[in-house]
Amino acid sequence: MDPLRYFPYKRFREGQKELIFKIFKAIKDSKILFVQAPSGFGKTISLLTASLPFLEERNSIIVYVVRTYRQIDRVLEELEKINNVKNLRISILKAKSELCINEKIEEKIKKSNAFNFICREMISNETCNYYKNYYAKQIKIDQFVDLKNKQSLKY
Repeated sequence: MDPLRYFPYKRFREGQKELIFKIFKAIKDSKILFVQAPSGFGKTISLLTASLPFLEERNSIIVYVVRTYRQIDRVLEELEKINNVKNLRISILKAKSELCINEKIEEKIKKSNAFNFICREMISNETCNYYKNYYAKQIKIDQFVDLKNKQSLKY
């Protein structure tokens, strides 16, 4: 397995190649690796480059968690540049407001700053049926698949 075959750029930034191999080794050895590097270092592409061989070989999934929409966009931009991955499937779970399937909350509220306040109020007042039943019921996989048809669940 050669992770460098996924690297879409002609040149590496300083330290980037070493980071790719450290990430690759950590995944191979089932270890946890914390990476801290400045903006512009190439952490995103390094992580993708190192992890994609495992995705392909093991037919596994990568859960990529980010804090902001912009960070999601960056991951997608980098994945578009890597065009030699077989069977790459991507699911994006964005903000809580976009995942909310409570029909009591109107779409215009979901797109406003008021969503978090209303959501917290409904939870504390026990008026959100989805939250009340969250721990009481286990979602079966066939029920989960049906959720993808809800307009508020984007992927």
